[in-house]
Amino acid sequence: MVTRENLLEIFGSNSRMSEALSRKRPLSKNQLVKICVRFQLPGETIIKYLVNTDPSLAGERILRIGRSCSAHLTEDVRTREHGEMLYDSQGIPQ
Repeated sequence: MVTRENLLEIFGSNSRMSEALSRKRPLSKNQLVKICVRFQLPGETIIKYLVNTDPSLAGERILRIGRSCSAHLTEDVRTREHGEMLYDSQGIPQ
């Protein structure tokens, strides 16, 4: 159960807790870990929070996924234009 005392242990002061809860202050990675451990949240919660609050992390994640997928594609698929794969010769979606 989330109580004021639990949150004060994590944030350290009323003002920090208030700013974090009103989203005026971002959560530190240390605070995220403490919250997940204290309230038994899955680790994915940290990743989702970081990706949603730091767009550069989302971009890096998307690039990693793209590189991973690219490794499984054959050369002819990698070099084709997307229009060739999605549309027939008359421009109708396949």
